Amino acid sequence: MPHLPVLSQPLSALVEPLARDGFFGDELLSAVRRQLKSFLEMSLDLELTAYLGCSRHQRTEGRQGYRNGYYTRDLETGFGLLEQIQVPRCRRAGFQPTLFQRYQRRRQEVERFVQALFFAGVSTRAVGEVLEVLLGFAPSAAAVSQIVARIDAQVQAFHRRILSDDYVYLFLDGLTVTLKELPEAKKRLVLVAYGLTARGQRVLLDYRVAPSESSTEWERFLQSLYDRGLRGENLRLITTDGGSGLQAALPLVYGETPHQLCWVHKLRNVATHVKRSDEVACLDQAQEIYRATTRQAAREAWQRWATEWSARYPAAVRCLGRDLERLLTFLTVQSIPPEHYRSVRTTNYVERVMRELRRRIRPMGSFAHKTSCDRLFYGVVERLNRNWSRKTLPAFTQNS
Repeated sequence: MPHLPVLSQPLSALVEPLARDGFFGDELLSAVRRQLKSFLEMSLDLELTAYLGCSRHQRTEGRQGYRNGYYTRDLETGFGLLEQIQVPRCRRAGFQPTLFQRYQRRRQEVERFVQALFFAGVSTRAVGEVLEVLLGFAPSAAAVSQIVARIDAQVQAFHRRILSDDYVYLFLDGLTVTLKELPEAKKRLVLVAYGLTARGQRVLLDYRVAPSESSTEWERFLQSLYDRGLRGENLRLITTDGGSGLQAALPLVYGETPHQLCWVHKLRNVATHVKRSDEVACLDQAQEIYRATTRQAAREAWQRWATEWSARYPAAVRCLGRDLERLLTFLTVQSIPPEHYRSVRTTNYVERVMRELRRRIRPMGSFAHKTSCDRLFYGVVERLNRNWSRKTLPAFTQNS
């Protein structure tokens, strides 16, 4: 029917003439809503005429029924709220307008808009305020929550989807969230896996809300990735922080893949053993270690750094020295080209994802339950993956 493509038009189609012709927004939108309502009512009448097989007051042998007046219905659309739409009725059962389903009060594009606002960081109450300004109606916070809850099937499909095995680098990290679990709020860990292909394509592979960052929980998460297709046949390196649970779980699932400790996390640990006045000088010199292009040059830089600072900060030197071999793994894997060193020696890529997630959850404080946490993370992850799919990292080429 003709009303379906009209309703799917973006709101920008009306806003552009507004700026071009000098109309006031409220006046223009009100006029468009009136015209759209009139058009839809005409379209609904034509649809009933086609269903009956004859027009109003026409007598034909093939007539399929009779008109039975009208009822009114409001409909939330991408153009705003259309009030008191005259919907024709038929005495014969079975007529259902294609404009909306039975009892439907909201077009799907409005629901998608609500979900996009929520996932972009707008709270459930603020979503109503935004729609009030843009479209002239405001769903309640409860209605927004119900709309967002309809993506649960997509969330589960995301967690069950088959993964390809063409990732060459894997980054693993965790993020702490708060869930309102009775009798009191509790801290939970969200385990995150981020992959890079040889062509520089970035994908946040999966995440899981876990009771803790224990080796058991990490093993379950990694085993899920493995069972869904990420066997690690092409993995050159796995980069992680220094969490003991993850360190214990990695050999059980991806024991054949070289393991790189994150330099950023390690230097943060080193900084805790150094006075604030010496922190910049100490860490700047330590950076010379990972900036080396060969393992031999890195060890020579380590010796210089250790000699310089061991007398004043022996604990800092021990902190870095006990993990030096795993910190230099990226220099020992021959399949890693030098132009990738900067990308793989830290978990900075997944840390940027963590910052985006923290930004989104900060206004909320805590989640009502695990499902709400899962929904929000899915929205952020899906948006990031969609944006990343359109561009690759410049340091990567097809020949890498």
